[in-house]
Amino acid sequence: MDRHQASRCDLTTARMLNQVAGHNATITGREVVSVSLCILENTAKVEDEMSRQDLPQHRPDAQILVRNLIYESFDCNEKRLHTPHVLLIFLLMSELVDTYLTLAGEGQARTKVKGSVFIAYAVPVADAEDADRILQGWWKQHYDATHIGWGRRLGVPPDGEERWDDNGEPHGTTGPPILQAITGQDLWGVLVGVVRYYGGTKLGTGGLVRAYGEAAVKAVAAAPRKTIHITDTLHVTVPLPLIGQVYSEADKAGAVPSEPIYAPNEVTIPLTISILRTEALKISLRDATAGKALMRIDS
Repeated sequence: MDRHQASRCDLTTARMLNQVAGHNATITGREVVSVSLCILENTAKVEDEMSRQDLPQHRPDAQILVRNLIYESFDCNEKRLHTPHVLLIFLLMSELVDTYLTLAGEGQARTKVKGSVFIAYAVPVADAEDADRILQGWWKQHYDATHIGWGRRLGVPPDGEERWDDNGEPHGTTGPPILQAITGQDLWGVLVGVVRYYGGTKLGTGGLVRAYGEAAVKAVAAAPRKTIHITDTLHVTVPLPLIGQVYSEADKAGAVPSEPIYAPNEVTIPLTISILRTEALKISLRDATAGKALMRIDS
């Protein structure tokens, strides 16, 4: 690693560690990968360090462990972290994913509790506008319903939006248990709505939570699922004689090339690749082409 790379790495690291000091336990995405790549030369040391750590799957004490690592690895003379610990810290503080679960189609369920009928729908949605359109459709279909409570989780991990609405039922008795049916299965891009036709008997707050939650869970369980891969499209432009190097490095990284676009003396190749591998591929392409590869990313 040259001095410029080390300096850039340390500046980004310092900014992230300020978040840690502020008790923000989530450091996400491309920045983590970028900084981690600054210390690839220490991979063997990092793996050896990790093999000696008992890292809990859910890391309930991750913040304490990370702070200890920060204090132990910080060099007061150089005012910087020793790089072998940086990747371990980020692995603890991050939840890096390149896939997530969503629904592949609609699921429905119908339950009846003390005369009240609950009809639940679970559907995949693209965005808030799509979710609102579907919700309006439910109201048109069930124009005589007493309530339609709903919950939704939009976006992709680790970022996203979670919202719910009790629609006139006692606060927290409707939307939260519906949303829990989504988050409990770690689904993204999903809207669940539960229609209630009042049957003449009050269910109480606990009864409402159970009734709405049960209907939502059954609707989610009835829906087919699919795995979505989170990818980047990396457009690589190189002089024509270097096209072989691009395909070779893409194959090593597991990237999928699309139809190349030729121009006089150069070619642009779109590569679809996991967001966790994009930065590594960019570095390997720069090395393989002696810095002649021009690259831009479409997420």
